[in-house]
Amino acid sequence: MTKTRLELRRDGCVAHVFLAAPKANVLDATMISELDTIFESLERRRDLCAIVLEADGPNFSFGASVAEHLPEQIEPALARLGALLRRVTAAPAPVIAAVRGQCLGGGLELVLACDLIVAEENAQLGVPEIRLGVFPPAASALLPARVGAPARYASSYGRAMLEIPNATQEWDPPGSPSPSPFAAELPVSPVLPWPTGCWAASACCIHPAAHRHNR
Repeated sequence: MTKTRLELRRDGCVAHVFLAAPKANVLDATMISELDTIFESLERRRDLCAIVLEADGPNFSFGASVAEHLPEQIEPALARLGALLRRVTAAPAPVIAAVRGQCLGGGLELVLACDLIVAEENAQLGVPEIRLGVFPPAASALLPARVGAPARYASSYGRAMLEIPNATQEWDPPGSPSPSPFAAELPVSPVLPWPTGCWAASACCIHPAAHRHNR
């Protein structure tokens, strides 16, 4: 039984890649391998306008497999995830993550590798492993680059769930002697009253990867 699914829509111009093992959609070795195979096959599709990464069920992903993060398995597990993230970032078209429910740990790292994140208003994004003193390797690099000061605060103070202030407001880290105008430019938006396909059509207009086949 496969744990992923690929659907081509809009005359084959938009690829929808599904995590299809609800409700947890755990990123175990099987799912990561299948996702890697799908994205490898899409590398040859220069006719794509966008790739939408989404999930079946109420949650995007609970994260990586805990069993595969034991000492004897952690090294190959991290290598598999790292290879997948590099594959996503090298996709020939913009990759849009459509997030609902919980998106945790390795699931968040997968989302952070995408070009655009569209999340429901009640979606929960976080790295709960920080409570165990374990740093998420990819998120440690990708998350601060995505959201700026609040992510650095969350990493330093061991916050498992990230709460992002309004980007137009000032944000003051604890103990700040004076107000600091740290603006969080968060590329995560609530779902607008448009179908995901419209987001895909919009993204192809602004992402250079979508036009490589026309050069």
